[in-house]
Amino acid sequence: MKISANTNRPQQISGMTDSENDLVCQVYMDLFRTKDPLSADTTISISQEDMLANLRILYAVCAKVFPETGYCQGINYISVIFYKIMKTGAANSHEAEQMAFKCMIAFILKKKLKGLYVKKVNEYHLQNFMLKQLLKQHLPALHTHLVKSLQMQTEMVTTQWILTMFTGWISDQRYILPILDNFMIPMDGKVEKRENEIGDTKQRNLDNSRRSWIFIFSVILALFKFNEEKLLKMGDFGVVA
Repeated sequence: MKISANTNRPQQISGMTDSENDLVCQVYMDLFRTKDPLSADTTISISQEDMLANLRILYAVCAKVFPETGYCQGINYISVIFYKIMKTGAANSHEAEQMAFKCMIAFILKKKLKGLYVKKVNEYHLQNFMLKQLLKQHLPALHTHLVKSLQMQTEMVTTQWILTMFTGWISDQRYILPILDNFMIPMDGKVEKRENEIGDTKQRNLDNSRRSWIFIFSVILALFKFNEEKLLKMGDFGVVA
């Protein structure tokens, strides 16, 4: 697979179909709108041209591996972090690209995230439904105010949080990296014991994914709780969103 490093104009990638190359062009255009979550980190020195060229290849290969997902806005923020972190320990851009690709594949497969990035975003709707139930259970007054008083759908606030694991919303790396770490790493000390007892790989991955979502829900509920008093005083859902 070959690609021009010139980011001024998208070019076709050899070995890919026309529809796949159309997807790459879509990715290319969206790259310029992607905020770099680690832009404030001066310890990671990567030129914009280098990052755009390598991320374009990364997205294209991921789209080839997961044709059912294609490209979904949201995963771009996560991949930027993977690439920049891998770049700090890689010998060159190509090695960083390969390491970031492995991270992306593991991230999507082990955390059961394909459904989060397909066209109908089935997994997103499922997770958002569960989040609504948790909000209703743990913060009933706020849930009533947002949903009934303001007639606001929580998706107006939570979509970016869920699809990007907060990487498209939080600009401080002190919080972004711990959130991703906790999402990707099992949360409790009984994991190894439970996995040995379960024994089945698919079941282990499923349990691991559930624990990861519990962490994301905890962060979201904490954000709502922290801002509850202020949100309850708001009378316009546009201000909340």
